[in-house]
Amino acid sequence: MKHTVSVRAVCPYYRHENSQMIYCDGAQDGSVVHLAFSNKIDSRGYKKQYCQKNYESCKIFACCVAAEDKKAEKAPFYHAFRGGRKSKKW
Repeated sequence: MKHTVSVRAVCPYYRHENSQMIYCDGAQDGSVVHLAFSNKIDSRGYKKQYCQKNYESCKIFACCVAAEDKKAEKAPFYHAFRGGRKSKKW
């Protein structure tokens, strides 16, 4: 199956697509999320709404950001930079 990459996609987790599927980076390292649509119209609508502009509102984006934040909290540098206290807010 042929995959294309949209030059209009601005979401950092967007990878590629075909007529009825969108492929995004997943929340786990090396994983990929496949969004399958029943028709091309729904696929295009989703791409326009989330991949091309409002990606911050996409649930996949939110999952990926949450996973990255959780991974960062476990990193030694993160705790040293924040004074070793997880609960301290910026």
